[in-house]
Amino acid sequence: MKSCCFTGHRPADLELLRDEEGEDCRLMKEALYALIRGLALERGVRHFISGMALGLDQIAAEAVLRLKAELQVTLEAALPFEGQGLSWSSEHEGRHRRILKSCDSVVAMQEGYSIGCYHRRNRYMVEKADVLLAVWSGKTSGGSYQTLNYARKKGKPIVILRVPELRVEFENMGVQTSLLQEGAQNAENPD
Repeated sequence: MKSCCFTGHRPADLELLRDEEGEDCRLMKEALYALIRGLALERGVRHFISGMALGLDQIAAEAVLRLKAELQVTLEAALPFEGQGLSWSSEHEGRHRRILKSCDSVVAMQEGYSIGCYHRRNRYMVEKADVLLAVWSGKTSGGSYQTLNYARKKGKPIVILRVPELRVEFENMGVQTSLLQEGAQNAENPD
C-alpha cells in the first residue's frame, strides 16, 4: 500500500494557521485536501501518516479523515512520544485526542519526551512513506525544513504547497497527473 507523510508549520511559525477560520487558512485547507485526494486517486496512496503536532499536522490528519468518507484510506498517528499533547491547552489537547480516536493506528517513538524525539519521529515518517506532502513557507530552519531535506536526501517524491501564496511544486514526481495538477491549479487560483 502506498503511503504519504506530512510536514508543515505550527501556528507560531505561520500566521495563516493562527486563525483557522480565516479565509487564507480555509483556502490552504482546501488546497491541501485537493492534493491529498489527488495523491489517493491518481497515485494510489491509501495510507497517510501525521506527526500530530499543532498546526499543519492536525489539519492534514483532519483532511484525511474527511477523505475517508469518500475513499478507503487509512490514517496513522506517528507520535514523537507517548503523552504528546497532554501539556497543551484543553482545546488543543481535545482536538488531538479526537483525531487520535479516529486514527487507524497510533505509533509512539518512545515513552516520554527527550531531546531528539521529534527528529526521530520525522525520520520514521519519511522512511515509511512513499511520498512527502509538505506545507512550507520556505523557512530554512526547523523541523519542516529538516524533514523536507531528509526526504530529498532519500530521493522521495515530494509535493510542496508553498504558503502563504499557495503555489504547488513537485520534486521527483515524474509526469504530473491530472488530479494533482487540478489540485495545484485550485491552490493557485482558488476562485
